[in-house]
Amino acid sequence: MIATTIFWVAVVLCVIAHRYILRSAFAAGAVVQHSHTLPPIRRAAEVVWVVVPAIALVFVLVATWRAIGLRHAAERIPVAEVTV
Repeated sequence: MIATTIFWVAVVLCVIAHRYILRSAFAAGAVVQHSHTLPPIRRAAEVVWVVVPAIALVFVLVATWRAIGLRHAAERIPVAEVTV
């Protein structure tokens, strides 16, 4: 029970954090002024560096959820006692 609660709290926090990361990455082009000292912003690279980790995080969260489910299923399997 505690593992499931911790998992869902982590999911909510990750979703909130990634929402702000996505928002700042896609809104950055409107705010940043071009400078001679900074290289120009490459929108495709910015999108890749934001979207790919978000997708990877989804895979990690799904794998974690499955592992929690398998652990709970293993706890419910009755164990036979062997006496010698």
